[in-house]
Amino acid sequence: MAAFAKTLASLSPYWVILGFVVILAALFLLFRASAKTRPFCGQLLVLSAICLMAALFFILTFSFKVSKMATGASAATMPRAWVVCLIPVAILCFVSILGKSGVPDAPFGANWKRVIIVIVAIFVDVFLFKYIGYYVSSAVFLIFLMLLMGERRLACLAAVPVGWCVFTYFVFAKFLFISLPTGSLWASIF
Repeated sequence: MAAFAKTLASLSPYWVILGFVVILAALFLLFRASAKTRPFCGQLLVLSAICLMAALFFILTFSFKVSKMATGASAATMPRAWVVCLIPVAILCFVSILGKSGVPDAPFGANWKRVIIVIVAIFVDVFLFKYIGYYVSSAVFLIFLMLLMGERRLACLAAVPVGWCVFTYFVFAKFLFISLPTGSLWASIF
């Protein structure tokens, strides 16, 4: 597995993206071919993409260098923990979607502008890590997404970003001893 992970890590990101797109295109054709999965094709593709990304990150963790003196958590700990959580949840979602309670996909085109806005917001969020830091950038990003999706309750708009920032602080800073970007703005102030 380590040799495959090192080979995958040495590939150009464009080849990885191309492979990802080819696999998703094949899954699209597979889902569209079956009458049972056709009404849920979009939802199944999103879950498949999540599982593929989780598998990719899991495989890449085998290429991480581990110190012989290291004990406890390593750089591979968090991606593997996410995979352990994501895959069972995705499987439960697959079962739920294909069960009697599944709701068919909405017609394509209804929310394409919202999708573009979210994609741009993700890139802006990552870009802002360098300037305002991970915590502030993520909190603003979550509030923006919640407002975009129609959430208007102030308690939710405050609790979710604060809860996420506290959770990531304890997981990364206290458990894994990994400092997330604080941003040049905060570094110049403090």
